[in-house]
Amino acid sequence: MPAFARFFTMALALAALTRSAHSLAQNTPPSPTGTQPTLRVFIDCHTFCDEDFLQTEMSYVSFVRDREASDVHVIITSENTSAGGNAYTLTLLGRRAFARLTDTLTYTTLATDTNDEQRRAQLRYLTLSLMRYTVRTSTAPGLSVTYRAPTTAAVTQAKPQRDPWNAWVFRFGTNGGLERETNQRSSRAQLTFNANRVTRAWKLTNNARGQYREQKFIVTDSLDSETITDYSHTASFNHLLVKSLTEHWSLGERVNVSSSTFLNEKVSVRVAPALEFDVFPYSQSTRRQLVVQYSVGVKHIRYEDTTLFGKLREAIPDEQLVVAAEAVQPWGNVFASLTAAHHLNNTDRNRLTAFGFIDVRITKGLSLNFFGQASRIRDQVNLAKGSLELQEVLLRRRQLATGYSIEFNVGMSYTFGSIFSTVVNPRMQRGGGDFDCC
Repeated sequence: MPAFARFFTMALALAALTRSAHSLAQNTPPSPTGTQPTLRVFIDCHTFCDEDFLQTEMSYVSFVRDREASDVHVIITSENTSAGGNAYTLTLLGRRAFARLTDTLTYTTLATDTNDEQRRAQLRYLTLSLMRYTVRTSTAPGLSVTYRAPTTAAVTQAKPQRDPWNAWVFRFGTNGGLERETNQRSSRAQLTFNANRVTRAWKLTNNARGQYREQKFIVTDSLDSETITDYSHTASFNHLLVKSLTEHWSLGERVNVSSSTFLNEKVSVRVAPALEFDVFPYSQSTRRQLVVQYSVGVKHIRYEDTTLFGKLREAIPDEQLVVAAEAVQPWGNVFASLTAAHHLNNTDRNRLTAFGFIDVRITKGLSLNFFGQASRIRDQVNLAKGSLELQEVLLRRRQLATGYSIEFNVGMSYTFGSIFSTVVNPRMQRGGGDFDCC
């Protein structure tokens, strides 16, 4: 037998032996006495989670890395609140001996909460939500519930109070940076400002952002040297006002103001009312959504340079239809959208964009994820007249003419071995200049 054939046969035998041991170790049935051993928990986190912290603090449960081997599958999702914090949803799906036990618990955090305060809130609510499961395990005799009565100050604080800000939340941010080398230097600056007011009936958001970047390159040959300077700026203001009509319908309007050297737009203003319908109630948005949104508006543009169509300014009526679906399920999560838009004064100028992301657990330890976006582009009315210099093309100073845009990524991961190997040991994991900060 050739050496390759012998190696292939041995690999198949080893894979079969590994699968058998893996299946035997991870599918041990519950204790026949009716008292389950230590609870097996699988954390499926789609938001901020400090799993090392949870594993360290919750030593009375066994965290496993395989959903199929768990007794409880915990899905953690979140949405932003009007005050800038987060509303977390813990969905608990019982498995095996706990297949009939499901539960959902929600809690909120503040925008001013530190990472430690956020993870301790997560620990507290995860502990509370798992009580109905752990009380049926062999660890139950070691568990206790402690109640701390609120102080007088806490009770007073819990009472509804007059809001001097009337639900308005403001946020301002800035950052910048410099880089210097012998033959290269760059600088950048960015400003952001948000002013939002969100209630059950109304949603009002205003977001402004500005960014400036400058780069210089010194190209030297044996006879001469040349300095190439590149600068770009972008600025935008986005306004959204939405009225909640029912659990499925919303009516709103958008105002978008922008300026971009890359897009050859000195100033661009689009005003558009919009109507949205969600097949599922908005209250289920952390787990699933199927949204259809339609808008019609007018876009006024002043260009920096004359366009291919001889325009320095123009008004373009347009309409847009968006269909988007999102689901977070035990088998993984998926998001997909299809956007169709065209100019009302010339329907030949249109754009169709499909976007999708999917992460699927195929089987024990095997996961596949796909990300892709494809656009059919027929609406580039902003392209500047005349040919671009080589520097502008290489440095991406201006947008290039194109009929399509495609981006696609695919990934796969396979994990095998002990499902209980979740010991936290942080020694020397932050050496070499790496620091696990987030």
